Amino acid sequence: MARQLTQIAYDQTFDRPITVCLGFFDSLHVGHVGLIRKAQLLAYKYDCQSAVFTFDNNPFRFLGKDSLQVLTYPERLYRLQNLGVDVVIKATFDQSFADMAPQDFLERLIEGKNIKAIVVGSDYTYGKGAQGNVDSLRNFCIIHDIELAVEDMRLLPGGNKVSSRYLRKLVERADLKEIATQLATPYFVLGKVVHGRADGAKIGFKTANIEYPTDKTRLPQGVYDTLVSIDGISLKAVTNVGAHPTFGDDAYNVEAHIIGLSSDLYDKLIVVEFVSKIRDIRKFDDKEQLSEQIKKDIEYVLR
Repeated sequence: MARQLTQIAYDQTFDRPITVCLGFFDSLHVGHVGLIRKAQLLAYKYDCQSAVFTFDNNPFRFLGKDSLQVLTYPERLYRLQNLGVDVVIKATFDQSFADMAPQDFLERLIEGKNIKAIVVGSDYTYGKGAQGNVDSLRNFCIIHDIELAVEDMRLLPGGNKVSSRYLRKLVERADLKEIATQLATPYFVLGKVVHGRADGAKIGFKTANIEYPTDKTRLPQGVYDTLVSIDGISLKAVTNVGAHPTFGDDAYNVEAHIIGLSSDLYDKLIVVEFVSKIRDIRKFDDKEQLSEQIKKDIEYVLR
């Protein structure tokens, strides 16, 4: 069972000794996981806890960019807990944070904390205009007697760097196999089950509906082979992502028919993991035709 995460603000005091991994970590890909594993190794060395710094909002939005996140902040918390991280150090990317000088950021980060080591990637930058870099961070750590570990970024077989930007492109074309390779876990959506139209229940296929996070990179519309985790238990499911044209509904959401489960899940927090895309969404002539197709989708998933 994963240990419980502690969340603190980056400028909040914390009395337990920690090692800290610095970055944005918006996707927690294999390169990020490598940094986290190094921080955990150093935490073992210093007999302390491991911590990861991240933002609790979408900095791209603040910067006026169209880019969305691969994983939202709640999804990152879920993933970090599963990775065995002890502490999440969070910041909100706003104007005051964007204007902060590199030295000020580091001073506020370590104030009131017992940081034994810092782990970053070799391309790490920080502070206003990304003026801070690994060299300035190294000088800071020497002065404050903090061990610094700088890790080279993970490369793909073709020599390209594993990156959140590339992962967003993979999500947009639903390349789920490659996404799972780069995330070291299936692509997933975390959300609370909300009341939907209940059209699925009317034709014999009850569904759990969650709203797709607005700040999360969108999967292409389609019907997917998925696993749904409820209270740590994974169940097979057929999941519709996007619109529901047979019922005249253009809303983009996630609607999972969990095979063999008939109980209500309203207000439950569930995780939908995407295994593969089964087919595109299409409008059926009637509900009976749709029902027959869903039966085929279920057979596909069970096979």
